[in-house]
Amino acid sequence: MPLKAGANRSGALGQPIRWPEFNWQVISLKYGHLLQALFTRPGGEALRACIDAMGDPEYQRLLRCSADELRERLPGTGSTAGPIADLIAPLDDASLLAALRNLGGHDIGALSDAFAGVDDTRPTVIFAYTVKGYGLPVEGHPQNLSSS
Repeated sequence: MPLKAGANRSGALGQPIRWPEFNWQVISLKYGHLLQALFTRPGGEALRACIDAMGDPEYQRLLRCSADELRERLPGTGSTAGPIADLIAPLDDASLLAALRNLGGHDIGALSDAFAGVDDTRPTVIFAYTVKGYGLPVEGHPQNLSSS
């Protein structure tokens, strides 16, 4: 799931597109405001590192979890489990579920901020992360072919 500014993406015929070499502004919009706010709290850095290290299939599985299952599975094990569990414990179920789904491409405020940051003197590409099937019963479902 991670994307660094200036990342290569494949263009036509699978050739890499090296955006910065051609003076493109690259904006990566991975997280919405709900997740960004959680990242500023104690345990937030651990949560961000956990999500950044997580593969798409694992993240999609979490989207299918109830809030109780998410509280159990998201912290994982190891040294960051405690801080993540403490961070998400006071969130009500609806807030926890909404935060996990709050990727940049679904957050109008975050999209607006990204557009406001565009340097209109050069071409710009915005990579906005989204959840396939967002808001639908097939959200994050493994049989949603576009989610793999």
